[in-house]
Amino acid sequence: MPEVSSNPQRPKGDLAGPGCTPAVAGGADPRARQTLFRTAVACSLALCAVLAWPIVAGHVYVADDLGQFHLPARAFYAHCLAAGHDFDWWPQLY
Repeated sequence: MPEVSSNPQRPKGDLAGPGCTPAVAGGADPRARQTLFRTAVACSLALCAVLAWPIVAGHVYVADDLGQFHLPARAFYAHCLAAGHDFDWWPQLY
C-alpha cells in the first residue's frame, strides 16, 4: 500500500484549496475581475439610490417610532420654544 502524506506539497503560489477554480482563487483574467467590480459598484449604487429616494423626493419616513414619538416630540419642543413656554410637561404624551 502506498504511503499517504498528511501534508502534501503544493506548488509554490497555489493559494487555492482543492476544488477551487482560478476565478474563485483570484486568478481570473483582469477583464473578468473588472467586470465583476463594475457590477458590484453598480448594484451598490442602485441600492443606495433606492434607499435615498424618499430624501431626494423631499419625503419624511414617518413609520414606527420616528412617526409615533420622535417627530411629535420635536414639533412639541419647537412649538414651546417659539411660544416661550416651558416644555417640562407634555400633556399629550400619554
